[in-house]
Amino acid sequence: MKNDAKELIEVLGLANKVLQKKLQADSRSQSVLNKLKRLYGDDEKVLLYQVVRYLKLLRKFVERFGKGPVILMRIPSRICIVGGHTDYLTDPVRYLLGHVLTFANR
Repeated sequence: MKNDAKELIEVLGLANKVLQKKLQADSRSQSVLNKLKRLYGDDEKVLLYQVVRYLKLLRKFVERFGKGPVILMRIPSRICIVGGHTDYLTDPVRYLLGHVLTFANR
């Protein structure tokens, strides 16, 4: 998802209210929820957790780096935390499968 940070926070806030049954979905919140459903499934508790997690992350990002464009992306892969080269077939390196690492650049 690529958008202005403040706008994305607003849309995720709307999605949060939709999941809590406090608001009817509009086209923007429904679009975000559809994207998250493709990633995390239809379980509303899981979706609510993810929406709240993204909201916290974006608010901290804006607090630290200011307003501006942001890109939220998911890249399914394995990484070596110490930054070394990883041979996926033979290296006995432990991976963080299924976890989220946050990176930022401004």
